[in-house]
Amino acid sequence: MRWLLILVSALEFCRFQAAYAWPPTYGLELNMTSRALDIAWGDRIKKYGNTDQGQTPAADGEHKIASEWVESVKKKCQPDCIVTSKTGKFGFTEWKFTFPSGFAFNVSVDPATVEVQVGPWPLETWKSHQAEIKKHLFDDPQAQGFGYVPSRGQENSAHLNIGARSGFDDDGKRFARYVADYWQYSELGSGLLGEDSYNAPGVWLLSEKQQAAAKQVLESVNENPRMKMLDVASAIQRRVYTQSPRHTDGAEHYQSIGLKYLNDPDRLRGDSNGDMPFELRANRNATSAELAILQLELQEKRMTYLATLSDEPVIFELDIGQTRNKADQVSAFYLYLADMGANSEYDRFSRLLPKRLQGERPMSFFRKKFDWTDPTMLSDLERMAPRARHSASLRGIMREALMDPESARSPRAAAVMKKWSELTTDLKGDPLRVVWLEIAETPHWRVHSLIGELQLRPKGKGGFCRSFLGWLGLQAAP
Repeated sequence: MRWLLILVSALEFCRFQAAYAWPPTYGLELNMTSRALDIAWGDRIKKYGNTDQGQTPAADGEHKIASEWVESVKKKCQPDCIVTSKTGKFGFTEWKFTFPSGFAFNVSVDPATVEVQVGPWPLETWKSHQAEIKKHLFDDPQAQGFGYVPSRGQENSAHLNIGARSGFDDDGKRFARYVADYWQYSELGSGLLGEDSYNAPGVWLLSEKQQAAAKQVLESVNENPRMKMLDVASAIQRRVYTQSPRHTDGAEHYQSIGLKYLNDPDRLRGDSNGDMPFELRANRNATSAELAILQLELQEKRMTYLATLSDEPVIFELDIGQTRNKADQVSAFYLYLADMGANSEYDRFSRLLPKRLQGERPMSFFRKKFDWTDPTMLSDLERMAPRARHSASLRGIMREALMDPESARSPRAAAVMKKWSELTTDLKGDPLRVVWLEIAETPHWRVHSLIGELQLRPKGKGGFCRSFLGWLGLQAAP
């Protein structure tokens, strides 16, 4: 049996080592908690405060609890499983369980948690192991008093690792687009799919200098389309990750998208099978096997969609303010799904949202024809308008609303058109500019007095607004 398990492990390794092509691989942390773990951590914090000693797992705390759980798993799975051990984080033992099916997981400790690392595997492999994940990592632990939400009440984050080589094939523009997309949908890492502003602050929480550097790095791929993925990762770490708001040390570590394994692969402790991972560090701790796999499915859908935008420039603008308005938050998630044609699956994917948002519905103009006399719709559209820079679905909704001849009679619609023109860029292929021009060519907008008012800031020599007014035979202000 032991030799069979070794052979299975070797074949799995060789299969992933042979190719890093699509589909991407995913590794997921599951942070198990219990009343005993909470007490051990709480007693240590009372004694030492929020210091390194207070935050470091202890031999008679987390490690003792993890060891006892590991022994209980051994009794249930042996002789069908192989268990190996090594010295891991904090100098404590880590254990790896391997099963004949190829299913495997690693057990270690973190402050107040028993940390389980699963994968990395492609999505279909995760699905094939769903029953084993459910039994060994959810049902059995929960029967022994473990859970995935601390008794203290707040949610846990649990890092989601994505294989960068298999996901982006060393394409710098594809990787930059993914990073820009995740950061521009700022709600994803600040509540919708998880939140950890202390250990994983999004770029929206960084300084203006860091945000400006992020824009320069991410948009640099438009002029250098052959830029490699590792070049983009290196530039982000050097120029953007210069500090973290809540930490004086480890700025490159304490960020929403962890790039340390791309920039220094020797730091990777677990199994990556050569597929260098990056981390979504604010990812919500999954509370079931089904939700764990749903998290991965959402990421794969998004990467598949973003890969279709290869002809569009990467545009990075942090133009969305942080909001606690529930309707705005779920509407952002609806847009995120609608961009990739998955809005019909909103109810299924909304299970990934925090409980306080799962009963909320998106803004009304997502569900019915836009009405320019409805003040709520108008207010919602104006507030959402900046998202048209990076949301294809919102551009479609706005296009349909503004192509309606009735729109030209509304002063609010004119304000939206004017704001939209200011959001466009000179970048070749800017999809927002393309749609705006299409709308502006309609008879009801060509004769609108707004056209004579489009004496907006020039966008460089021969800028868009100046060129557009010239095309109409109008004179822009000098």
